[in-house]
Amino acid sequence: MPQRDANHPTDASEPVVVAFASDEIEAAIIRSALEGEGIPAWVVGGLTAGMRAEAPGRAKILVRAQDAERARQILAEDTEESQS
Repeated sequence: MPQRDANHPTDASEPVVVAFASDEIEAAIIRSALEGEGIPAWVVGGLTAGMRAEAPGRAKILVRAQDAERARQILAEDTEESQS
């Protein structure tokens, strides 16, 4: 059986990481921006009842593989606009 590669999923609906956030507020902003564009997004590794669910590390923002390229474009455009 071939080993799964998280960066190259075989199923378009498999989740892939498109961004990292240093805190839950940043993660919520990123998730909201993606969902506002019609891309379902999930945050993994945030706080759960005051305790880090996954330690150590930052929160990860995931989308379906089929939405990953568009999600990265949206995030890149948002970054460019915020730096202007």
